[in-house]
Amino acid sequence: MKLPALRSLIHPVLWAVVSIFVGLVFINGQSFWMDEGNAIIKAIMPNPAEMLGFAKHLRGSEIQMPLFMLCLWAWEKVVGHSEYLLRLLNLPFLVLAVLALRRIPLWPVVCLTSPFVLYYAGELRPYMFQIAGAAVGFASLWRLAEDEEGKPGGLNGLLGACVFLAASSLTAAVWSLGLMAGLLILRPGCLKMVAFWKRVLIWAPLALVVAGYHGYMLAEGYRGAVARGGGLLSMGFGFYELMGMMGLGPERDVIRSLSAGGLLGKNWWLPVYALFFGVAWVAGVRVWLAGRPVRVWLGMAVAAGLPLGLLAAVSVLANFSVLGRHMSPVLPWLLVPIAFLLRESQVRRVWLIAVLPVIAGSVASAVILRTAERHERDDYRRATAMVVEDLKKGRTIQWNADMNAPRFYVFREGGMAMMQAIQILEAEKPETLFTVDAIYINRPDLRYPGQDHRKWFADQGFTLDAEFRGFEVWRNKFAE
Repeated sequence: MKLPALRSLIHPVLWAVVSIFVGLVFINGQSFWMDEGNAIIKAIMPNPAEMLGFAKHLRGSEIQMPLFMLCLWAWEKVVGHSEYLLRLLNLPFLVLAVLALRRIPLWPVVCLTSPFVLYYAGELRPYMFQIAGAAVGFASLWRLAEDEEGKPGGLNGLLGACVFLAASSLTAAVWSLGLMAGLLILRPGCLKMVAFWKRVLIWAPLALVVAGYHGYMLAEGYRGAVARGGGLLSMGFGFYELMGMMGLGPERDVIRSLSAGGLLGKNWWLPVYALFFGVAWVAGVRVWLAGRPVRVWLGMAVAAGLPLGLLAAVSVLANFSVLGRHMSPVLPWLLVPIAFLLRESQVRRVWLIAVLPVIAGSVASAVILRTAERHERDDYRRATAMVVEDLKKGRTIQWNADMNAPRFYVFREGGMAMMQAIQILEAEKPETLFTVDAIYINRPDLRYPGQDHRKWFADQGFTLDAEFRGFEVWRNKFAE
C-alpha cells in the first residue's frame, strides 16, 4: 500500500479510536429519566409488532421515531437492561458524526469537545442519530458545493442522510427538507441530470416507506408528546444548549424558573462565553466561505435556515417548546465555522483570542456536565426502589411522576408480574390527602408552577422525607 493511501486510512482509524474512547468516558450509567424510560419500556417488548402496539397504546413521541426504536429494540435484545450498555447504542453514531466531516480541518477536535454532542451521546434518545445524519448531509452538501457543476459526487450521501433523518424522528424530517432545498440552490441544474434521478430511484423506495409510515401515524391521530410552553424563548434556550453553555450554567430546574435576563445576569460568565462564541462563529463563517459564490452562501444558509424557520413557526403557532435537542441537526452549521477559525488561528494568531476561550469553555462545560451532581438526570431508579418498598409495606402512595421509567425498573427486577403490580400508582388519586401515606413528586416546579407547594403540604400534615435528583418525597406525619 502506497504511503498516501496508508495515511488516508490511518487518520480515520485514529479518529475512530479517539471517538470511541471519548464516548466510553462520557456515556454514563445514571438513572433513566422520563423520556428515556418512555423509549426503553417499549423496546423491551419481545418483537417489533408488539413494540409498535404498545407504543400505540401508550402514545408519546416514540411512535414518530421508527428507526431509533427499531435499533433500540434490537440493541436491548443484545445487551440487556444496563443503563450504560443501552446508552452505548449511540457510540457508532458518535464515530460517524466525527468521521463524516473529518476532511474539514480540526472538525474532530471541535466535535469531540462539544458539550452538546457529548451529553446527547449519553442519552437514550434519537439525537445522536440526528447529529450523525446531519453531519453526513452537511458533508455531502459541501462536497456538491466544491465539485464542478455536473458531477454527482455527494448525491448518494445527501439523499441517504435525508432518508435517515426522516426515519430517526418526524421532527428531524424538516432537516431533510432543508438539505434538499440547499441542494436545489447549490445545483439548480441537477433536476436535468440523469445521474441525479438514478440516485433518487435508488433511495425512493426507502423514502416512500418512511413517508408512508409517518403519514399513516399522523392520519391515525398519533402525535408526539405535547411540550410545555412554546415561543421563541424556548428556541433561545435551545441555542444556549447547542453553543455548549449547559455545563457552565445552573441546573435545568433553576433555569426554568429564571428569565433570560436573570439567567445571564446571575451567571456573568455565560454572556461572556456567548460573546466569544458569536465572534468566533462570524469570523469562522467568513473564513469558511471566503471567495465562494453567492449560491454557496445561500445554499448552505437555506439548508439550516428553512428547518429553523419551520420550527420557529411551530413554536409560536402551536405553542410547542422547541429545545436544543429538537434542533440537534443544526450542529454542523454551528461548529464547522469554529473548526475553520481554529485552523486559521494557526496562521493568524490574533484569532486565538476568540477561538481559544470557546474551546476551553466547551471542554470545561463538557467535564462539568459529566461530573457535577447538579446536572445528573432525574433519579427515577432511586424513586422506584423507594416506592416499591412503600407498596410492599401496604402504604398508600400518590405518585406525581411519569410511569414508564418505574415500569422499566420494576420489570428489570421482577419481570412482567412486578410491572403489573405497580399499576396501582396510576389509579385515580384520592379526593383527600388524609388517607395518603406518601407523595412522590418529580420536577415540583413543573407540577406546581407558581405555587408554594411545600407550605401547602406542610399545612396538610406532611413532612419532606427525601429530596434527590428531580424528586421530592413527602410523608404523612400521622401515618406511622
